[in-house]
Amino acid sequence: MHPAPEISKLRSEPSRSRPLWKRLLYNAVVILVVIAAGIAGYYISPSKSQNGGSSVSEQNEVLQFSVLGQVFGYICAVLYLGSRVPQLLLNYRRKSTEGLNALFFVFACLGNLTYVLSIIAFEPICGGGAYHEVGCSKGEAGAIYGRYLLVNLSWLLGSLGTLFLDFGVFVQFWTYRKTESRDDRSTVTTDSDPRDANGDGRGRSPNQR
Repeated sequence: MHPAPEISKLRSEPSRSRPLWKRLLYNAVVILVVIAAGIAGYYISPSKSQNGGSSVSEQNEVLQFSVLGQVFGYICAVLYLGSRVPQLLLNYRRKSTEGLNALFFVFACLGNLTYVLSIIAFEPICGGGAYHEVGCSKGEAGAIYGRYLLVNLSWLLGSLGTLFLDFGVFVQFWTYRKTESRDDRSTVTTDSDPRDANGDGRGRSPNQR
């Protein structure tokens, strides 16, 4: 029994994907829209930085060590870091990133990067005001900044470590993309062999009827 001519023609046509430049342009536009929305949200929503900054008393509350908070912070950091390890191992074993969306990891990297920068960009406040104003004794601003980083170390480790692991996923995207492209080309070459209306041709065995 011979396949219908329409089916044979449909099978012989290789699947066409969007050109690379169109995919890059689409992803770039999506990323810029998300970034613009985040910037707009920052200026629209009220914040302490827009209302004169934090006070010394608020800063002291932020710098207080909480044993329970630190314990849960480091547990979250371990779980957050561990969430990427199974995916990295699976990609390595399969030698493929099939089923993954690179845009998802781009947004994950942007989120972790901006979160790390928001912690690092902390501005110490001394007794008389900000660190660049009169009122900070020698080394006081550095001590406040160091204590702040120490309090938030678990969140820094979790976000910064996950950021590096996501870079590892991007390396796998780049490495395995070449292998997947070669496999796709070989599949297209085999499936696109010409056949006549009866399904005969180079892609069909002479004895197969």
